[in-house]
Amino acid sequence: MDAREFLLNECANLNTVLEETLRYEYGVEGSRIFFEECLNRLELIEQLINAASPTSSTALSEYFYKLEELSSLISRIERSSLKEYSWPFLEEFKEISLSACTDPNTTQVDENGNPYPPQVHVLAEGGLSSYLIHVDGRRIPSKRRILTIFFPRTLKHYVLLHPILGHEMGHAIFSIAAYEGLLDKVVEEYLIQKSRFFTSESSIAEWLYTTSVTPKSVSIFLSVIEAELEIDQSNVMTDYIDFVAWKEEFLCDFIGLLMFGPSFLAAQCDLLYSIDSTGSEIGNYHPPTACRVNTMIAAAQILGYDTLKFDTDIQIAVDAFWKSILEKKQLDSWFDVFTNDQIQTTLTKLSAFLSTHKKALYPQPTTERIQPLIKQVLKKIPPVGYEFKLKTVDGELTPDLAFDYSVDFRDILFAGWIAASAGDPSLNFEDANKLCEYGILQQRAIKMMNAEVNKGAV
Repeated sequence: MDAREFLLNECANLNTVLEETLRYEYGVEGSRIFFEECLNRLELIEQLINAASPTSSTALSEYFYKLEELSSLISRIERSSLKEYSWPFLEEFKEISLSACTDPNTTQVDENGNPYPPQVHVLAEGGLSSYLIHVDGRRIPSKRRILTIFFPRTLKHYVLLHPILGHEMGHAIFSIAAYEGLLDKVVEEYLIQKSRFFTSESSIAEWLYTTSVTPKSVSIFLSVIEAELEIDQSNVMTDYIDFVAWKEEFLCDFIGLLMFGPSFLAAQCDLLYSIDSTGSEIGNYHPPTACRVNTMIAAAQILGYDTLKFDTDIQIAVDAFWKSILEKKQLDSWFDVFTNDQIQTTLTKLSAFLSTHKKALYPQPTTERIQPLIKQVLKKIPPVGYEFKLKTVDGELTPDLAFDYSVDFRDILFAGWIAASAGDPSLNFEDANKLCEYGILQQRAIKMMNAEVNKGAV
């Protein structure tokens, strides 16, 4: 077979794999949507291959990688299974992704002329650093995007840590061509070009290697990579650091914070410092942990998350929570790479962007919303909220079906983190986490019942 015939044969093989794999039920919603989407992609790729010249090596090479990507996607779906993660958390998370990760410029639309929303799939595998969202390539022929969420297998029920997926959602949003330019402009214009250190590659290298200023922990790390990789100030930006990736990491941290609020900051502090305890490691694709955490702490304070006032007994737990956060802040100003003015402007611009996507922006928390949930967790009760409102119709009281009261699952997560900080020996982090998982489950059930009532089905 020549290359074109080989690829057409691979299309036939993938069609067989689809029939063998997706005849099973994967996930709550089954596999029909995944099957139809994968089959649609396969048919589009096969059409491209049929239309290509047998001697067009460039085009055929591109189609080879499209088939490989599709094969990997089918494999990921096959490896997932029921009960691998916290279902209620994901159902809430999916509602955010439906708006934020729908490509507004797609040429394929449903019968109502609307872009197809993304489909979310989940895998629980790997260790502490496994939190990520695998995003379709930008040139994958498709009707809808498929987002594959990865959870660490050991943390699959730790809903208090799952807000870190807000950062990964940032990567998914940034991968949409319609949003990339806008988001890149925000980061470049308001963070990078106004930074004390990041205005050019030479200024970044100088920031890293100014030995009289650079923290000792950073210098030690740099000396290690210098010896192992022959890296120094002259080539660190060309041969080691991918600063485009660094910029995207900062952007995604901001999106994660605005999407999940204080629970994102808490999860980020715990997870990043579990991987890099000094906060000083210089990554190829990731800025130092301490720079990221310091930036997010400053952003949280600018947003006023730490200014809420509660009843005296609750305030003790709240103060303990923020104390634990501030203990993660590195006091050396070397790690403070952005000014408060830069952070404030970036928050304003990104808040405006996220507010155009339903549920993507975390509503500013209030004492009235958060305090009852904290009290429930402290009493070992799953934190939920429900309110049934009556109205008078023809002189009789009747349920007001137009009244929509719901508790945001991100409020539950914030309350859980605060309760876990209360110092109650009978309520450790694992217990608070489990209560919040149950709370999100019960709140999901309330939401579903309200929807049925409002449809007149009950």
